[in-house]
Amino acid sequence: MSAEEFNAQAKKILLVEDDSHFREVLKDYLEMKGFVVRDANNGLAAKTILELVEYNFDLVITDIRMPEMNGIELLEYILKTKTTPVIVMTGFSELLETKSAFEYGATDFLSKPFSMQDLIKVIDRALNPLKYAVDPNSLDEKDELKYCSVDIDQFISGTKLISDIYIRLGQSKYIKLGHQGAEIDRDRVQQYRDKGITHFHISADDFKRHIDQNLLVVDRAGQKGLSRDRYGSLIKHTTEMILQDMFVEGVDQDKISTAKNWVKNSLTIIADDKNLANLMMVLEEHGGDVYAHGVKVSMYSNLIAKQAGVTSSHILYRITLAGLLHNIGLREIPVDILNKERVLWTQQELKVYESHPIRGRNLLNNIPNVPEDVVLAAYCHHELFNGTGYPEGIRGHRIPAISRIITVADAFIEEMALLKKAGRDFTIDSIRDSALKLIKIRKSDFDPSLVVAFIEVLGITVPPDLLPAKGRFIA
Repeated sequence: MSAEEFNAQAKKILLVEDDSHFREVLKDYLEMKGFVVRDANNGLAAKTILELVEYNFDLVITDIRMPEMNGIELLEYILKTKTTPVIVMTGFSELLETKSAFEYGATDFLSKPFSMQDLIKVIDRALNPLKYAVDPNSLDEKDELKYCSVDIDQFISGTKLISDIYIRLGQSKYIKLGHQGAEIDRDRVQQYRDKGITHFHISADDFKRHIDQNLLVVDRAGQKGLSRDRYGSLIKHTTEMILQDMFVEGVDQDKISTAKNWVKNSLTIIADDKNLANLMMVLEEHGGDVYAHGVKVSMYSNLIAKQAGVTSSHILYRITLAGLLHNIGLREIPVDILNKERVLWTQQELKVYESHPIRGRNLLNNIPNVPEDVVLAAYCHHELFNGTGYPEGIRGHRIPAISRIITVADAFIEEMALLKKAGRDFTIDSIRDSALKLIKIRKSDFDPSLVVAFIEVLGITVPPDLLPAKGRFIA
């Protein structure tokens, strides 16, 4: 086809796809829509067309995996020699290549299989960038509330995708990689795992269904007045805080990443419940240290639970959520008491402070659909294994399992706060030394099996005197 045969008013597309049947279907549809289409069966043929034709294409649409020259190599060539926008067609098995395409500068992506409506929408977005332009300074953190990270290991065990799967390419930039019900190439997923990719993303709604259809069933009609903008900012602040101040040096980074995402996912779900979200906002405003403490306890509770052998997504979610909410009763404790040195508390002030588990239980009981074991965890997180805790002084395995996990994490975070206040440097050796001293001094306070899990999280060889007489933790 010569340059003269092109309609000057029609947009010219170079379509590159090695599957001849699929290429013909796309070509026929695009021509029916008024585009002028030139096609090529691989990247090398497309490169030749781009070098020899006397006109410029308005758009290139290319597959990733093709013989002779793949889509990434073609994209790299175009970006070096042309200003033509490039749409990359991708699939679940092409995650690494998709990330490479984004890093090279692909204009947009289409996840196979896609609808013709999706195709036209992406083409319109590529050909009319000003129409879809967004001021980067106006990007809203609430966009991050739409997606949750899910451990890649959860995909290796199944044969089909539990939901649509996305990958995060940049701030507020997610693309669909696979569709719900599609077959999973488990060997391919394992290759991603081996290359250090630890998470995929699913929508927040799918995550809720994934962990439990009955958890926090939200009455969306009651969401008026909830500022998702503010809550999105809180989640962003929280994730930054986790990265900056979580005593994670020396801890397995894959485990840290997974635990961090459980915290973010739990906060994302809380955002959809107006009452819980407002409680979290009030707690953060009531005392930033109290909120930060809850985030850290939540993350370490998740780490300890997984190290102790908890694998159920339902239980891990409840543990993470309980960690965030365990101190919710402190919102009713006067700030002047919270800010006062504990050794200076009067008996009355101590009594007020020790009422916070009861206050927390009462607050959470008034919020519909909060899981009962999360409420119990908030009520019992100061109960100790030896029976010397409060508010009821129960002991041993009568203490709810989630509370026993939170108690260990809570004690460790409290100890780290004291070290920080004393001006101590946080090195992995000083953290491990402090953790061991804490455990040895308060050994009888904690479930022995969870002591082992906690020490293992920090990469410490468990001393023989701390090994439990009876087996591992059972949630």
